[in-house]
Amino acid sequence: MKNMGTGASHGAKTHYVFHGRTVEVMRPSAGDLANARDDKPAMGMLRIDGRDVMYEQTDEGVYSHELMYQRFSTPEALAEELVRQWGTHLPPPLPMHHEHND
Repeated sequence: MKNMGTGASHGAKTHYVFHGRTVEVMRPSAGDLANARDDKPAMGMLRIDGRDVMYEQTDEGVYSHELMYQRFSTPEALAEELVRQWGTHLPPPLPMHHEHND
């Protein structure tokens, strides 16, 4: 979990297995959560069988670009819905867009 962006720091990490998949939850720090608001959410990350999934967390819930327009009560609820939707197939990582200076 290297360099998740500016201001991203992490609190507790938890590991568990859900439907045969290894899930690791890297929560935002308590300070980031305390300062989170709609225009600047706290950033967290899930790792499901080695695939990283970024999520945003505010007082209203947990959101991810993986499941746009859906709100989850906890990062675990997001992870478990991803596992249910992926089934036995683990999709490739989303493409990362980087600016190139030519």
